[in-house]
Amino acid sequence: MLHQFQLRMITDRQDIDMSRSEVALLIHADGLGSQGAKQATWQALHEGAPEGIRWGWKNFVDEDQPMLTPEQTYATVDPVPDFVSYQ
Repeated sequence: MLHQFQLRMITDRQDIDMSRSEVALLIHADGLGSQGAKQATWQALHEGAPEGIRWGWKNFVDEDQPMLTPEQTYATVDPVPDFVSYQ
């Protein structure tokens, strides 16, 4: 699991070694605040990402405005994340 919430955090993502079929690489993205801001970060992180990478979305219980339920996350986050966490 690679944690990224800014483009500068993981540089040269095209060089991520995805050759091991037994390892599922996932970029775990988060952001704080409004859902609009989080969605904008989500979209920006997807631009230029390696083909085949999986994606994780983090919901902050005390800081997101509003915090999404699991059902809301899967209904409103696009593309739909492969993994959702709550902190």
